[in-house]
Amino acid sequence: MSYYDFDGRITIDEHAARGDILKINSALPKLQAAFQALGRIKAEGSGTQGETGRAIMEKAGELQNQLNQLMSLLEESADFISCTVEYYQKLDEKVKSQIEAARLTGE
Repeated sequence: MSYYDFDGRITIDEHAARGDILKINSALPKLQAAFQALGRIKAEGSGTQGETGRAIMEKAGELQNQLNQLMSLLEESADFISCTVEYYQKLDEKVKSQIEAARLTGE
């Protein structure tokens, strides 16, 4: 989670970002369960004769592909958020230490 302040600076809210990651991580098992349910539906469709069974199998396969893509994107998003927060934490520490060093040297 980030926002612009009145001066146009971007601020990253670490706690909100961690909350976003938790939400993503809690959604992933639900999506995985849906993926598995579609697999069962697909298996049932394969035992059905005629066009209906084939249509069920095709649609379930399409939905499984969409779920796979969604889960991958969510995992990438969580990783990106985590890396971004970590990067800016390190950058903040570096700036803080430079400011402290400058105070000690009187610059």
